[in-house]
Amino acid sequence: MQARFNFWTPSLLVVGMLLFFWGTSLIKVFSSPDAFSHYPSSYDKDAKLPVQDRMNNAKTPRLLVEFYQDSCVTCQQVAPLLFELSEQKSFQRCLSVLPIDADKAENRLYVDLFKVTKVPAFFIFEPRAMKKTTVPLLEGLAEAGETTTNVIKQVIQKSLKQHDPKHNCSI
Repeated sequence: MQARFNFWTPSLLVVGMLLFFWGTSLIKVFSSPDAFSHYPSSYDKDAKLPVQDRMNNAKTPRLLVEFYQDSCVTCQQVAPLLFELSEQKSFQRCLSVLPIDADKAENRLYVDLFKVTKVPAFFIFEPRAMKKTTVPLLEGLAEAGETTTNVIKQVIQKSLKQHDPKHNCSI
């Protein structure tokens, strides 16, 4: 007598394996909100804190304020490069990066204060002196014809010298 094929045994085995892998860290790594993505907001570690608190807690008196939107393609290209640059010790001695999501309603005050009309927009800002200098990063990238960390560094350095010629801070 020939045995009949039991459909449920292999099906239960497959479902069990899927549930096992779903619960493991392999799948969780890909869905982790902490993992960096191509969106600029994924590099903004303190995004949940109010902007004023982040300004007050900055490690340097000068800030590199970055206005971004997650839907902006240029912002997506610049964010990882700016993050890489901001991790360098020479940069951390001169500037603290303050990313501000221009889409959030609570940041509308800062968008208006800095007169941001397009993103990405970059400024060197000293909160205590209320002094700001526009960083023409987009123009610098267009002149160079490429988007690299070195080009971004050169444009920021030039703006730093313009912001405060007496202060010799080299990034």
